[in-house]
Amino acid sequence: MKASKLGLLILILAFGSTVETAWRVRNHLGPGGWGWFVHNGRFDGPSFSFTAEQTETVAAATPVEIENTFGAVKVVQGAAGEVKVVLRKVVYLGTEEKARAYADRIQIQARREGEALRISTNRAELERVASAEPEVGFETHLDVVVPPGTPVKLANEHGRVEVSDVARADITSSFDSVRVERVAGPVEIQSRHGDVHVGNVKGDVKVTGRHGDVVVEDVDGRVTLDAQHGEVKASRTGGLVVSNTNGEVAVETVRGDLEAHAQHGSVRATDVTGRATVETTFDGATLEKVGGDASVHSEHGAVVLIDVRGAVEARATFDDVTLTRIGGPATVVVSHGGLHARDLEKGAQVRVSGDEVELEGFRGPVEVIAERSAVRLAPTGAILAAVKVTATHGAIELEIPAGSRIDVQATAERGEITTDVPGLNATEVGTGKLTASFGGGGSPVVLSTTHGDVHLRGASAVAQKTP
Repeated sequence: MKASKLGLLILILAFGSTVETAWRVRNHLGPGGWGWFVHNGRFDGPSFSFTAEQTETVAAATPVEIENTFGAVKVVQGAAGEVKVVLRKVVYLGTEEKARAYADRIQIQARREGEALRISTNRAELERVASAEPEVGFETHLDVVVPPGTPVKLANEHGRVEVSDVARADITSSFDSVRVERVAGPVEIQSRHGDVHVGNVKGDVKVTGRHGDVVVEDVDGRVTLDAQHGEVKASRTGGLVVSNTNGEVAVETVRGDLEAHAQHGSVRATDVTGRATVETTFDGATLEKVGGDASVHSEHGAVVLIDVRGAVEARATFDDVTLTRIGGPATVVVSHGGLHARDLEKGAQVRVSGDEVELEGFRGPVEVIAERSAVRLAPTGAILAAVKVTATHGAIELEIPAGSRIDVQATAERGEITTDVPGLNATEVGTGKLTASFGGGGSPVVLSTTHGDVHLRGASAVAQKTP
C-alpha cells in the first residue's frame, strides 16, 4: 500500500515538472535551451550587439511613423531633407558566431505609406518562422534622426522612448519610460507601466498613464492628464485638467483654470491664475494663491485654501476645512470636522457638524449652522453686516468691536448668556434670552444655541450674566 502511494506521488511530481517546463518554454521564462530567458518583461542571458544604418531622403514636414518592440527608441533633430536610422541589434545566443548570423537577418524596414515614412524592423516576419527553428531572443534599439519640423508618431513596447525637437508627437508606449522635450506643436502620450516626462511644449499636451509617474512642465498650451497608480506633477502649464487614482497630485503655476480629480491621493496646487476646481477622496486638498474662484470637495480628507481672490466653496467629510485670506464670499459645509478661517473679506455661509467653528478676522455677512460644535466669531473690525448663528450642543462666542452698529437677539436654551461689551444697551433680559443694541443699532445679530452658552465679548468690563 505504501509503495503504491509512493509511486503515485513520484508520478504526480514528474507530471508537474513536465507541465512547468513546457509553460516556461512557451512563455520564455527561466533558462531555455537557447541560453536566454525573459525576466520582468526583458531579455536576459548571454548577448552580442551589432549595428546597421539606413538613410532615407524626404521632403520637408514629412511625417515619420515608428513601430518597435523589445528595444529603446530615440528620435532627435538632424539635417534637412533626410531621415537617418541606426539600428542596434542585441541578440541573445550562446556564441558570437551564432548571434552574428542571426543579426544579419534582422533588417530595418523603411517604406512610404501615403505621405508618411514608416520605420520598423522585420521582427514580425522572423517571429512567424520561429517555430521551424530554435527560438532566438533579440532586441531592436532604434536611433532616428529627423529633419526640423517633423511630425512623429511612435508605438513601442518593452523599451525606453525619447523624443525631442519635433513638430508634434503622438506616442504609445509600454513597460518603460517616455521622455518628450522641445516640441513645437501638440503632444499626445499613452503609457503603461512606465514613467512619463514632458517638457518645453508649445502646443497642447494630453497624457494617459497607467502604473507610472507623470511629470509635465513648461507647456504653453492646455494640459490634460489621466493617470492611475502613480504620482502626477505639473509645473508652469496653460489650463490644466488632472484625473488621478492612487497617487498624489502636485501642481505649480497654472496660467488658466485648474480642474483636478483624485481618488486615494492628495492634491496640492500653488499659483493658479484662473478658477480652481478640485475633488478628492480619502486624502486632502491644499490650494494656495488662486486668482479666481475656488471650489474644493473632499471626502475623508482635509481642505486648506490660502490666498484665494475669488469666492470659495469648500466641502469636507471626516476632516477639517482651513481658510486663510479669502477675497470673495465663502461657502463651507463640513461633516465630522471643523472650520478654522482667518481673514474672510466678504463673509461666509457655514454648515458644520462634529467640531469647532472659528472665524477670526472677517468682514461682511455671516451665517453659521453648527451641530455638536462650538462657534467662535472675531470680526476684523466693526460689525456692519448681518450675523446669524444657530448651534446645537455647542457654545457661541462673538466679539463685538468698537464702531459696530447692531441689534442683538440671543437665546440659550438650557444654557446661559454672558456679556462683556461696554456700551451694550440691553432692552430685554430673561432666562436664556437677551435683546440688545450696540452703537445705536443697525445690522441684525441673531445668536441661538441649544445645550450651550452664548458669550458676547468686548474690549473690557466685567462679564455680566443674564438671569
